[in-house]
Amino acid sequence: MADTMSGKITVKLFAFLREKLPPENDGYGFEYTLKQDTVPQDIIDLLEISERMVNLVMVDGRHLLREEYRTRVLKPGESLAIVPPV
Repeated sequence: MADTMSGKITVKLFAFLREKLPPENDGYGFEYTLKQDTVPQDIIDLLEISERMVNLVMVDGRHLLREEYRTRVLKPGESLAIVPPV
């Protein structure tokens, strides 16, 4: 689980996107240490996930609109889920 004191979030990837998980993962996700003003698109870019491979992005279970991928600043303790097209 993400630690609110250290500025971390939990990132979960689903289906074939799990291939993009870094070595330090639990099979479904990993903890990411936030940098200032990190937005979901920053993590999508870091993981080298193409736009066409992203169907749904959620923060703490709330669906984000595509324009929010670049504007919604992530906060410590949150959970980011990235789901590919089915």
